[in-house]
Amino acid sequence: MQYSFILQDNTKKAYRLFAWFLFFFHIVAAGVIGLSTGDKQTKTGLYIFFGLLTAAAIIYSVLRKQKNALDVFSVIMALLCIVFWLRYGGVVAAIIFAAVFLFVLLVQQKKTMVVISTEGVMLKRVFRETKYPWQKLDHVILKDGLLTIDLASNRMIQAELAEENKAVDETEFNRFCKQHLQNNT
Repeated sequence: MQYSFILQDNTKKAYRLFAWFLFFFHIVAAGVIGLSTGDKQTKTGLYIFFGLLTAAAIIYSVLRKQKNALDVFSVIMALLCIVFWLRYGGVVAAIIFAAVFLFVLLVQQKKTMVVISTEGVMLKRVFRETKYPWQKLDHVILKDGLLTIDLASNRMIQAELAEENKAVDETEFNRFCKQHLQNNT
């Protein structure tokens, strides 16, 4: 038998702050470029860029109550910033920005999972997997959507389960864990 849970993501605020950081960074970069140039065509392009950034911020403020508003805002910002860097920084700057943005997007989409099986507990994080055999565990308990894994090394992992998990019988799950803990001590 095997139980698999997706853990609640507590990094959404960090991603939102990163998106706003990028937003303000590009406003400052556009301002610096605009102040340092005397070219009328460049200044016109920067005014258009400011207008598009303002439109993106307005769209976000209107849609922010919706579930995917940050995603829409991030994609609009990414497209605007790629065009900005292509125009004013060159292809290399646009590629660097796109690479950073895609990396953050991929990390954001990856979910942290816990798989509890007859072999032990496996924690699948964004960049690595950690396996804990039953011999290295003291307690594994699920109570009211909160999973607690107490390691024999006096470390504890505690996390809320995401809402997207299927309902599980907590009593049966705790019995399963207790049985494997007793068998492996």
